[in-house]
Amino acid sequence: MTPDIADLLADAVEERARSLGDLRPTPAAFALTRVRIRRRRIVRHSTEAGLGIAASGVVVAGAWFGAHVDRTPTPPIQSPTTSVSPTPSPTPSPTTEPTSEPTTEPTTSAPPTAAPTATTSPGLPAALPAPDGLLATTGPGWVLTVYRSTPAGSTSAGANAVIAVAPDGTLYRLADLPADQNVELLDWHAGDTRAYASYGPGGSLFGWLDLRTGALTRDEPALPAGHTFEARLDDGTTLWTTSSPVQLWAVPNGGAARLVGQLGDFWTKPQVSPSQTRVAALAPTADSVVVLDLSTGQRRTVALAVPDGQCALLGWLDDSTLLTSCFDHSGPDPIVQRNPRLVSVGVDTGTLTVLAKAGVGQPLGLPGAVGVHVGPGAVAFPAYTLDAQIPMADVCSNSVWEWAGGALRRTTLPEGSDTFRLAAAGGDLYVAASAGCAARIAPPTLDRVAPSGDATALTPAPAPLAGADTTTTLSWVVGH
Repeated sequence: MTPDIADLLADAVEERARSLGDLRPTPAAFALTRVRIRRRRIVRHSTEAGLGIAASGVVVAGAWFGAHVDRTPTPPIQSPTTSVSPTPSPTPSPTTEPTSEPTTEPTTSAPPTAAPTATTSPGLPAALPAPDGLLATTGPGWVLTVYRSTPAGSTSAGANAVIAVAPDGTLYRLADLPADQNVELLDWHAGDTRAYASYGPGGSLFGWLDLRTGALTRDEPALPAGHTFEARLDDGTTLWTTSSPVQLWAVPNGGAARLVGQLGDFWTKPQVSPSQTRVAALAPTADSVVVLDLSTGQRRTVALAVPDGQCALLGWLDDSTLLTSCFDHSGPDPIVQRNPRLVSVGVDTGTLTVLAKAGVGQPLGLPGAVGVHVGPGAVAFPAYTLDAQIPMADVCSNSVWEWAGGALRRTTLPEGSDTFRLAAAGGDLYVAASAGCAARIAPPTLDRVAPSGDATALTPAPAPLAGADTTTTLSWVVGH
């Protein structure tokens, strides 16, 4: 059997740990990382990160979040000439022609055209057929998704389709994809008829997905083997990472790849600052943060002052401040007794400030958690809501929290969720939630959370295949 990406990542982490020598994390930290990777194997078959991501992509993208398999370098980006087919318009219902003969009876007006009927496929949410020209009318608040359902024990999908989601939650089916094609959406400008995506074996290929036909056209920069897409900036520049060591690359729109600098030898999801001028990631032992300036490549390392401890990098509060969640390995279980805390990190000054000590009923961002910058001074992140009994080895994220205005707020999400990918746009938070970290596998949902805390369900959990266990994956991006 061919190993999946989680197996490859687990092997890589173990090999890296053996080679790091004095940089190797403590036994407790290493064991925790191995536990998380094994859980991600289950998650990979239940919902896509980004991420992310990643989503956010969380997973990790989000998948969500993990390195792609090695692949050979490819030619520089070219502007592909992709032939596209026009989207067929729904067939209108026949109408009654008015008669020209005079009559003493009242004339009957033509019956109204029937409303489009939502199409359904096993394991996918019901969606309306996309009217001609729909994509040109999309704007901020629209979400692009790819749903793929797979019956248990099968290598082919039960259904695989691109679905656009309007801000009010109306779903429109754009195009069907080959049943065996695993597409992960990476970037989409609302209004465009194509999106950037990974596809192929293990997500090893990158290119453009035509949203009207489902056609895929390869288009990726010339980078070392094993490159991974991380983000697209507002000016069209794309950010990529390569491994061993982990390096950050910037590819201007239509230009050649440029090495920005080295992030570290232990892969964590890079976080782009709100002004898109810097990128931050955790250092190998998760006790410091590495920050790279995107213009100059200047590299700064900020110690997190957690001897015999570990932190998760949750996101940027502003252009000079990061939010982390830390705990100590020393001390007894349960986790709540290991000094869990939220800490802000001044990137330029190295100043560390404890914002909140987490007690029972409050959040701990687990190692590997990927948060998002929602607005000035606000970061949302997946977390484990602490209780008085659970030990460290037994936890998965079970909630999403937001630090904003100097206070914590928990987001209301479907009960039982333990796998999350987050994104933010226009001050709103987008959360894909599912269950499958350590127990049952459940279909994903997608919600939009307004600054007020009110949540709008954008996509419901799709119904499973009749009489069969079904795995449904969800890849998605918010239009910008």
